[in-house]
Amino acid sequence: MSFASELATLMNANTGINSTVDGIYRDTTGTEFKASNNWIIYTYKRDADIGVLGDKSAIKMFTLYTEVYTDKASDTESICEALRSYLIDFTTDTIRDITFRNETHTNLADANDNVAYITLMEFGVIYQN
Repeated sequence: MSFASELATLMNANTGINSTVDGIYRDTTGTEFKASNNWIIYTYKRDADIGVLGDKSAIKMFTLYTEVYTDKASDTESICEALRSYLIDFTTDTIRDITFRNETHTNLADANDNVAYITLMEFGVIYQN
């Protein structure tokens, strides 16, 4: 399985987080932005190939970016905390470690001037395929 497939599975696997948002999407929502929806959007970039460990495949370093959009600041905080905890506690045979790096906060208004609270989070991912 590729990193992109495993990441998609990981991002959509937590039923608790899924129940608090209207959707989890890679790169874009694929629909018109509405501040009244709670969304998580994620993307990633490959940072480096570390090499090999014995007979194991190369270790790859990725940066995972998440954007949490909500219509209430309190929802943003609780969803972000759940997502952050879920990701940093997650490991598999191939996703070896996820570390939290930083977060920033901003707001965005939709076409009807409804405000969305947005938290951007960045994680480091160690992946071994």
